[in-house]
Amino acid sequence: MSTLTAHTPYRATDPLRNLIDDNNSLLFVMSRFGIPLGFGDKTVGEICAEKGVDVETFLSVANFTSGKQWEGESISLASLMEYLRRAHVWFLEFNLPAIRRKLIEAIDCSGKDEVALLILKFYDEYVTEVRRHMEYEKKYVRHVSRCLECGDRISYGRTDKKFCSEECKNRHHNHLAGRGRMVRRHVMAALERNYEVLDGLYRAGVESISVSDVLLMGFVPGYMTSHRKLRGREECCCFDIKYILTPSRLSSISKIQNVSLTLQTAKDREQ
Repeated sequence: MSTLTAHTPYRATDPLRNLIDDNNSLLFVMSRFGIPLGFGDKTVGEICAEKGVDVETFLSVANFTSGKQWEGESISLASLMEYLRRAHVWFLEFNLPAIRRKLIEAIDCSGKDEVALLILKFYDEYVTEVRRHMEYEKKYVRHVSRCLECGDRISYGRTDKKFCSEECKNRHHNHLAGRGRMVRRHVMAALERNYEVLDGLYRAGVESISVSDVLLMGFVPGYMTSHRKLRGREECCCFDIKYILTPSRLSSISKIQNVSLTLQTAKDREQ
């Protein structure tokens, strides 16, 4: 059982399990600091030391999240920025898509209810704006006298210097290149998922289906390999599968003849 009281601040000598007993939402805080489960009876200080997490920063966030008074000595800007980055990733990649799925389940997206489609359109525009805002923060909201990579203070050089060392500069540009690869993997994963849905419908002999139904199957309408406008409709292709897309229906699913196609999964490409 936890020995913590409602007003007792968390300290480095407390077993980490006591913090979770006191407030289980701290599991999210742990994950955003890169601390996995399986810590047993180890203290906060021991776990932070093992995982390379600044203990003062962790305790500051944990106490603030739990509404406790805490007067730490200092916090690590680099650790705090990494925590915020992971929080943004969770919000963008898991929370917002989950809300969209619940929204689709709650409203009628078959095309008969224009208000429902407007609600979904408004939500998608909201998500786009949130992503744009968070990307802006990630790119521009920085303290000019701190390294863009590690967050340490830059105490020498030009006033517009962005990195504290060549190592940080190289690591930063490698991270940018890595994000480009991550975007490409995300696009290919979406195309592969769309292809699996379309191929399954084609093999089942389904020529027309409501957009709301394919959304629930994991289909993402915005991802395709080519498209063209055709009398007010979109004729789309996902590799060798052709289909017609309207706001309410996906129809005319057919295979393009004489196309040689090898579709690798992400796992295959890594091998």
